[in-house]
Amino acid sequence: MEVYIPSFRYEESDLERGYTVFKIEVLMNGRKHFVEKRYSEFHALHKKLKKCIKTPEIPSKHVRNWVPKVLEQRRQGLETYLQYQKTQLISQTFHARKKLGEQKALRNECYREREGKLRASSASCVSGPLVLLGVVELN
Repeated sequence: MEVYIPSFRYEESDLERGYTVFKIEVLMNGRKHFVEKRYSEFHALHKKLKKCIKTPEIPSKHVRNWVPKVLEQRRQGLETYLQYQKTQLISQTFHARKKLGEQKALRNECYREREGKLRASSASCVSGPLVLLGVVELN
């Protein structure tokens, strides 16, 4: 899986202040998926993730300058943030599966009921930022 933010655009609206939309590109299983998200959605994701995992900071919420150079720095920061979260997702999934495998060997049939509960309760953290941002869906 690869994740990038190749571009952004500034949107103006009569109803609210202007805002920036970031285009997220995910390459997974040979297919490209695209979604566009505002910074506020990244910020909401960050708040959710901080509750359950250690996560790096994201670029500042307040940008005084709407010049392309500043927005490009924000784009790069958000892309780095998503790539870090993707790496964490892969690592956590590997360790979770390994741990589940060890526990299954010890607990057999009794553990199978609890496994479903563990997967459901950890989905919002282990499934990661791409699911929370709506880029990919859990099966």
